[in-house]
Amino acid sequence: MRMLRRHFGTTAEVEDAAQEVFVRVAATGKVLRPEEEQPYLRQTLRSVAARDWHKSARSHGLQAVSYDECQEELHAAAAENQGSAEHAAQQRQRLTRLHQAVQELPERQRQAFVLHRVEGHTVQETADQMGISLRMTVKHLARALAYCETRVLFASAGQMQRLQAMQASLSEKDDDQRAASWAQGPKE
Repeated sequence: MRMLRRHFGTTAEVEDAAQEVFVRVAATGKVLRPEEEQPYLRQTLRSVAARDWHKSARSHGLQAVSYDECQEELHAAAAENQGSAEHAAQQRQRLTRLHQAVQELPERQRQAFVLHRVEGHTVQETADQMGISLRMTVKHLARALAYCETRVLFASAGQMQRLQAMQASLSEKDDDQRAASWAQGPKE
């Protein structure tokens, strides 16, 4: 469950993913030696997380757009909302936060993000230009996108980290309470 919390947002998503991981492991029918269990579970977990990331991107209608298309949309939105100073200020603030988020990314994640999301290269082209595997490229893109999506919501990286630490603490308390209720057994 701890490993899954890094990939999924809510406790329900973590529990669903944990169930899927163990269903997949059980469905293989493999008998693993003790030293093989942990690596096999981790790989299955990554597979479930990657599938969920791809599924969520499609369900949210995420797509890569060229810089020119983005600029055209911004100009059209600016013309449409010319009288709304508040809206323009919010847009500038979001763009500033996105720029900060991209700058805060590790170098390889930033490079993958810019090549794929800004310049519009396919994932395979991005992998080729970076000289890494397709799988590693997807991993860099997933982490970069997740960070940027979250970071845009906060004024600073510090503010985001404090809130995430509080959420993790609350989640652990929920897990402890759930474990305590399981230990007590059913109430009659």
